[in-house]
Amino acid sequence: MSDNSEFEEMVSRLERDLNQRILEERAAMAFTAARLTGAVYTVAVTSGVPHDLAQEMATDYWTKEMQPTTDVITEGEVDVDE
Repeated sequence: MSDNSEFEEMVSRLERDLNQRILEERAAMAFTAARLTGAVYTVAVTSGVPHDLAQEMATDYWTKEMQPTTDVITEGEVDVDE
């Protein structure tokens, strides 16, 4: 019984550590995306882009970073522009 509880404790510890690492990585990515979103807005405004458009550009960037899209290609589907 002792071996089983030790194993379960080790697995639990590993799971907790992995979840913490995943959370830390996601937080770091969110902080980076937030800084870059601010940079998109700031650079746009300082380059003469109107506030509303710069804000929309920053929002678009944030949305794409936080909700990435995926493309699905079904078998046999070919996109050729010839």
